[in-house]
Amino acid sequence: LQHTVTSADNEIKIISGEESIGGVFGDLNISNMTADSYLKDVHIKCPVTGSENVGGLIGKLSVISEKTITINNCKIASIIKGETNTGGFIGLGLTACPITFEEESSIKTSDGIAEVLGGNYTGGVLGKFEPSGNTIIIENTSKIYCGVNISGTTNVGGFAGCVNFNNSKSEDERTVN
Repeated sequence: LQHTVTSADNEIKIISGEESIGGVFGDLNISNMTADSYLKDVHIKCPVTGSENVGGLIGKLSVISEKTITINNCKIASIIKGETNTGGFIGLGLTACPITFEEESSIKTSDGIAEVLGGNYTGGVLGKFEPSGNTIIIENTSKIYCGVNISGTTNVGGFAGCVNFNNSKSEDERTVN
């Protein structure tokens, strides 16, 4: 998927709603992904606002698969604002599939203000992440640039507001690099 969402003349001015609001997908739910999936060259330049599960790219991601989701050269240059589960890229992630980053994906100021503003579970990349299986794999985090203000009330982090391993069996099955 390659796309630009901007607030320029006669284009989208704001993306808003209550639950599962994203710059590209509000709720991306895939039960048996049979091939790797890519979000490539997606640029979000308009505010994304909601109350729960708000992300610059995806509000809520639910995937059960061993295939990989790749975020490649995606840019967020706007305000991402929510009350619960607010992330620069993904608001709420419920997945067992690996997520990898290629090239530089960023959330940063570009001709204006860029911020991630939330209440509970607010993060520069992920608001809240709960693996639905026994593993969590997030690769190539060095390809992520987060150069904005991140603020919230509780569970606030530069990378993630919360990564919940309650369903994981052992530390050996958790990888973030």
